[in-house]
Amino acid sequence: MENRLRLSMRILVSLTLCIILAARLDWTSVHVIAQSTKATWILVAFLLILLDRLLMAYKWNVLLGGIGVSISTAIALQSYFIGSFCACFLPSVGGDIVRARWVIKKIGSSGKIIASIAVERLLGALALGVVACGSFAVIALRFEQPPAAFFRILIVMLFASILGLMTLFSRTAHTAVEKLAFIVRWRRAINLMNKITAATNAFKCNPAILIRFLVLSVGEQLFPICIGYCLAKSLSVGLSVTWIALGIPLVVAISRMPVSFDGIGVVEAAYAFIFSFAGVPLTVSVMMALVARLLLVLSTLPGAFWMSFSKDSALQSAFIGNSSA
Repeated sequence: MENRLRLSMRILVSLTLCIILAARLDWTSVHVIAQSTKATWILVAFLLILLDRLLMAYKWNVLLGGIGVSISTAIALQSYFIGSFCACFLPSVGGDIVRARWVIKKIGSSGKIIASIAVERLLGALALGVVACGSFAVIALRFEQPPAAFFRILIVMLFASILGLMTLFSRTAHTAVEKLAFIVRWRRAINLMNKITAATNAFKCNPAILIRFLVLSVGEQLFPICIGYCLAKSLSVGLSVTWIALGIPLVVAISRMPVSFDGIGVVEAAYAFIFSFAGVPLTVSVMMALVARLLLVLSTLPGAFWMSFSKDSALQSAFIGNSSA
């Protein structure tokens, strides 16, 4: 019941934001911009998204190798595309569940597979948080009189990132946060700490793998920035490279917040809000976001292909079971 209520609230947030943005769009400009779109830059952006998927699969394989699980590059890549395809239709972490079940069915090692995905999510979020904090700080400093809210958000983001790193790599910090969550009776935080403990136990003997993955994840943030640059070029948006490099990590960070259904509405609003400071009209920003979303969905089609030809009943049941949940 609680999960359904949370899902309903997220759908409501997405619908509300979509209605507000649709009401503020200049539909005449939409038609003009769409006609002048440069297909070459769209194609480059699409190829970059596919390369990003490849890097994601490689990073996951790095984690698996660190805990003694060996899978081929083909299996890692296929599972990532299948999971990404399912994530387009399943709320929250449904894509990860399908990915895990598919690989477990092929090679076993269920505990290690689940642990690797949990750590992958944790470190990916930390890497994004670090990059987003840097972007946020630079944007705030570009104002002669930065809004006070900017600094409040920056402090919260920095605190969360530092706390996350300490919790993951320091046993003392981990125990302290766990005790604090228990004292204030924050049930969700306690559950999260238990998951972190279970997931990171598998990597205790090889912390270098975690550091390597974190470095790769920070470097991976270049892909969304390059994709954003291509989208700006394709729509002839007058955004400087600096603004794209600073704004896109913030958009990605906001899109990961669990307040909407698959980030629908939130991502588009984030584009409009952040790039409004660079003088980009709302309609143009929203169109950038929509093209980005369309390309992301199209990039998952290889997963749909592999899934449709798979004779693995576990994969089909994982998708159907989670989509009906």
